[in-house]
Amino acid sequence: MKYYLKSLILVIAVSFSWVVNGQINFKKGYVITNTNDTIYGRINDKGGYRNAKICVFKAKNKPIDKFTPRDIKAYQMFNDKYYVSKHVYVRGVYKQVFVDVLLKGEVSLYHHWKNQDMAYYIEKKNSKMVGLANQDVLLRYKPEANISVVYSPTYTLHNRVYRDTLRSVFSDSKKIQDQIQRVEYDPKSLSKITKAYIHEVCKGNNCINYERNLRMYSPRFGVFSGVQLNEISFLPSVKGSYSKEDPSTIVSKEFKSNPIGIFVNFPLHLLNDRLSFQVEAIWNERLYTEELTSTTTEKFARNIEINSQTIGIPLLFKYQIGRGFISPSFAVGKETGFVFKSKAIIDETSDMRIHPIQKGGWLAEVGLNFKLANHLTLFSNLRYQMGKNLIIMDGTQRVGYNTIVKLSDFVKEYETTYMTLMVGLKF
Repeated sequence: MKYYLKSLILVIAVSFSWVVNGQINFKKGYVITNTNDTIYGRINDKGGYRNAKICVFKAKNKPIDKFTPRDIKAYQMFNDKYYVSKHVYVRGVYKQVFVDVLLKGEVSLYHHWKNQDMAYYIEKKNSKMVGLANQDVLLRYKPEANISVVYSPTYTLHNRVYRDTLRSVFSDSKKIQDQIQRVEYDPKSLSKITKAYIHEVCKGNNCINYERNLRMYSPRFGVFSGVQLNEISFLPSVKGSYSKEDPSTIVSKEFKSNPIGIFVNFPLHLLNDRLSFQVEAIWNERLYTEELTSTTTEKFARNIEINSQTIGIPLLFKYQIGRGFISPSFAVGKETGFVFKSKAIIDETSDMRIHPIQKGGWLAEVGLNFKLANHLTLFSNLRYQMGKNLIIMDGTQRVGYNTIVKLSDFVKEYETTYMTLMVGLKF
């Protein structure tokens, strides 16, 4: 099993390097030239960072063109991202870049990731674009001399500049003015207040021409369960208690377990809209018993039992190919396992435990995703991973893994390889 695991991890790691660096991800769309001509074709979505610098475009039966923000006015991927060329504030100077369009209509809202203190811009129709500064403005108020004041005669009031800017832009709506103090400096909050203003002052069907689907790039949650095929190999313990009696590796029979887990998936759309980072929590109970009858293992043990309950925390990078009804995916990552309950018996000796911290945990995964609705996905993954642990004497659980190995304070070290078929839902 170890050979296949290493081969699978190598193949997926090479594939990851290729897709992240190459990022060949063409989508149907169009560009608007500086002369207001619209050209249809395909646009390579290379992720938010690179999309802000250059548009890689291919018209039908024509070679690939690369447009800078000076070459075209805008470009859009159908039912997806929309970028326009604007002068924005970047690290002390104004530069022409492609900014993300969050809203386009009577009032337009833009976002550029590179300057966190001036990341959003708002523009009324037929008016100049205004930056929304994420900075404090200090307002000092000193009461008149005949007014008694406790503590200090001067008050300092903190207020965010972007809120004052919004009050100025939305000055013709008293209702919206009253809501501005609660606006946060993030895409969802700013889009919400801008939409509310548009609906307040604009009457008609063309008040909003485009709205970015922010939920497409929001974290998603999910649950899963599955069947896990386990195989234990008792390693030749150079310093362990049984090293002299058992110089060779002992491979056990395979046994099954049923893990249950939850996860949070974070899209990494600034790098690549198909790439994501996932954090999982998996509960699993492994019950292993075996009689080792081979003459080469009789000196180690005739009967052995290992029972453990673990909580695993896998961290994965996932890459999904396409966004259709059926889309394959693959992932690489590492799991840290915590044993919170265990028991080990070798022959008649029962005062043994499993070390609470597992080692290793490298994993590789391939899967299929079935899109049932906009925010409901059924998935099935096949995961292959490996990890190590120690059989220790009861009472040494608080000692670190490496310390126990160094001091030869363990009975036996073993390696477990897992093959897991998982089925779950992503919301």
